[in-house]
Amino acid sequence: MHCFLSFVVVRRVGVALPVGLDKSGKPACAAWGAPVVQSGASSFQWYHESASIDLSSLFRGFYEVWSDSFGKDIIPQVIGAYTFAKDGSHQGTLTLAQTALQTLAWAVLGNRRRQLSRKAFDQLSAAERIRMLLNWADVPTGVPADQSHLAAKARSFEGHKDGPQAMVWTRNKTVHPPRSPHKRRMMSRISVEANYLALWYLDLVLLRLFDHQGDYVNWAKGIGGGYLTDCIEQVPWTTATIR
Repeated sequence: MHCFLSFVVVRRVGVALPVGLDKSGKPACAAWGAPVVQSGASSFQWYHESASIDLSSLFRGFYEVWSDSFGKDIIPQVIGAYTFAKDGSHQGTLTLAQTALQTLAWAVLGNRRRQLSRKAFDQLSAAERIRMLLNWADVPTGVPADQSHLAAKARSFEGHKDGPQAMVWTRNKTVHPPRSPHKRRMMSRISVEANYLALWYLDLVLLRLFDHQGDYVNWAKGIGGGYLTDCIEQVPWTTATIR
């Protein structure tokens, strides 16, 4: 339950001192402890009470994935990286998000769908893995127009000029930053937008994995100002069941 709740509120939360009841309603088990939690609220929340989001239905989709052979191992790992990446205080946001996306790519395309062998997956670049994951999830791979610095950089690439390529390029350049002050300032702007893009990808891929149908908050549209309620829109995939 703590993984699901952490995904919804975008910070590490949990249930303290839980008690399990038997069929007669009497206590049958208890856990004398509390999970690690994070204080505060994230600026990158996909959930809002005014949106048309059925949390009970979302939990059923979450639990179905959790019950898979890979779910109990992968989901806590990914949700942990997800909440830390969205904390906003980590320099490694892009690295955390990219790692989580690649972990999900293998979990979905390799373990769950048997679309790729381990050898074939390992031969793919990071951008190719993330691109295949986004295509599975029916998530647009282009760089949103309002992320103008990242979009301009993507247009300069040879081959794929999309979000996965721009995100991976940015992560690599962040590890090995340019020396020129002007280029460092421009790189800083690009990095911020790449962080937003990676976190948006994570939101949508997880919602797709949990078979969410309906609204979500596209918080990336409200970063420059405005209210989250103005950023509510439908998820980009159809109402078809998860593939």
